Amino acid sequence: MHLMKIYAAYILFVLCAPCLALGAGWRVDAATIISQQSGLHVLRVQATETATGKAVTLTEDVPLDRIMESFIVDDRYVALGEAGRAQAVVILNLKEMRKEDWFYCYQPRRIGYSWIIYVEYYPSHGSDEPTDVLLLYDVRAGPNHNRLASSSEPRSTPLYPIEVGLPLFPEWNVINHSYRNVVGEATDAYHILGPPFFTYLPPDRVVFVVTQGKDMSNYRDSLAVVDLSRGTGEASSRIFAFPKDQLAHLGEHPQFLRVSAIKQIDTNTVQIEVPEIIYGVKSISMTIR
Repeated sequence: MHLMKIYAAYILFVLCAPCLALGAGWRVDAATIISQQSGLHVLRVQATETATGKAVTLTEDVPLDRIMESFIVDDRYVALGEAGRAQAVVILNLKEMRKEDWFYCYQPRRIGYSWIIYVEYYPSHGSDEPTDVLLLYDVRAGPNHNRLASSSEPRSTPLYPIEVGLPLFPEWNVINHSYRNVVGEATDAYHILGPPFFTYLPPDRVVFVVTQGKDMSNYRDSLAVVDLSRGTGEASSRIFAFPKDQLAHLGEHPQFLRVSAIKQIDTNTVQIEVPEIIYGVKSISMTIR
């Protein structure tokens, strides 16, 4: 059974505060999701170009039930939100007055100015075991540059886009330029746990907790670090064991550490916060060189 949190649908009318979507070139005055009788959802964005004062209204069908976060990247309005049992990203080009891109995913989060990281979405896979693949979307690069041209497992269609972005983790997906997110055995699968799902260490690293194992009796988790210093197309990753010697108690499952938060102390050190009632300490520190 996959460990990602499954979300239920929310009320289908959301007003997004203007302060959540400000950019140097645009001001978003309102962003509203409205449900239709057909079951489709419509996103209506009212925005003003700050240099000219020109007001625009853009209305597009979207998969979103609820907007969690929105922001402006150049001339694009980007919305991250709930979409039934998954999440989705929608990108509207305000200058060209069109929907530029959208896709399903899990746990999208903005990092830096124009990057979005998330876990690849997967529908039912039958007998294969799902494994989490971490992807990155660069809003500035546009739709074509955010697809793997060499992918041999095309499952995306204009109505159901899921193979979108550049692989960051696991290493197999990065090396093979692949969206494949199933494995033969449950013990070979990676699951990205949260919250917190991702912590961004500026300028070029992402850290998160990953676990492997078949069930709670043998789950083991570690800290994964993705290095983007050589560019998004050459991401590298390392996995670090938690320094459990810093804990006063190991807890009921010694191989599995319950992480509450990850905070940066300095360039190469992070603080891992844990429940004090279980481990006898509030946090441990790790070096991630």
